[in-house]
Amino acid sequence: ASTSAGTSEGWLSLNVKASVEKFTSRDASGAPNFGWMLRDSQESTAPRYTMHSKEYSSSGLRPYIQIKYYPPHLEVSTGGTVEAGHWVKMTVYRKTYNNDPVTRDALNVKLSSTSTSTNKKFALTSGGAAITQLTIPDGSGSKDFYYYDDTAGTWTIKVWTDEFIYYVIRTYGDDSEPLEVTPGPLDRFAFDTISSPKQVAVSFPITISALDSFSNTVTSYTGTNSLSDTTGTINPVMTGAFVNGKWTGNVVINAIGNGVKISTSGSG
Repeated sequence: ASTSAGTSEGWLSLNVKASVEKFTSRDASGAPNFGWMLRDSQESTAPRYTMHSKEYSSSGLRPYIQIKYYPPHLEVSTGGTVEAGHWVKMTVYRKTYNNDPVTRDALNVKLSSTSTSTNKKFALTSGGAAITQLTIPDGSGSKDFYYYDDTAGTWTIKVWTDEFIYYVIRTYGDDSEPLEVTPGPLDRFAFDTISSPKQVAVSFPITISALDSFSNTVTSYTGTNSLSDTTGTINPVMTGAFVNGKWTGNVVINAIGNGVKISTSGSG
C-alpha cells in the first residue's frame, strides 16, 4: 500500500513483466536477477510515498507480487508422415512464451515414441546409433535428429527435459506431436488361420491380407486375387475387391483330400 500527501491510502501497481522476462531468459538478451528496490524518486521533497512493509500489522495491506509465469518450452516437428522401414528427419526447438528462440546454455532433451515396434529408434543421423536423448548446444535454439519405425499406425513423439524440475513441478514445457507411419509397398499375401477339418462341398470363410515386408496390412490394396487349391476344385476362383487391404469370403472345395492347400495371387 502507499500513502500520498493529501490523499487516502491506495494500491500502487507496478508492472515488472519486462524484468521477469529478462530474469528467466536463457539467451543473450537476459539479465542477472538482483530483484527490485522501491523508493521515491525524490525522497527529500514532498509529496512522499510511505510504503507498508511485509511485516505490517494489517496483512491485507502488505505488499505482494502477482506472478503469471509461462515457462520456456520445447516444440517438436515430426515431419507428419513416414513410410514403414524408412527414416524421417525431425527437429526439436526451445522457445520462449513469445516463440523467440532460447539459445543460451546447453539443454538435454529426452525422446520417446508410443509406437509398438520393437525396432523403433531415434538417432542423430539417418541410420545412426540409437539414442534416447540429445543435447541442444549452447548458442543454438534447435537440434535435428532422425527417427526410424517399421510398424504402421499413428504414434506420438514426445520431447521433454528433466533439467528444470523443482519439487516435482516441471518448469520447462514439453511437447508431443503425431507421426503417421504408412505401410510399405505390397510384398505378399497371407491367409488368416483356417481351422481343420472342413466338410467337402460345404462353404467356409477365409480371410486374405495384403502385407508389406514388415507384415503391415497394405490398406491401399484394392485388387482382386485368383484362388486355387491342390484338389483343383475350389470355388470361386477369384476373390472380390480387397477393402482396406483385406478380403473375406466363402469358398467351397468339392473333393476330399488330406493336407489340402489353398493359394492366392494378385497384383501380378
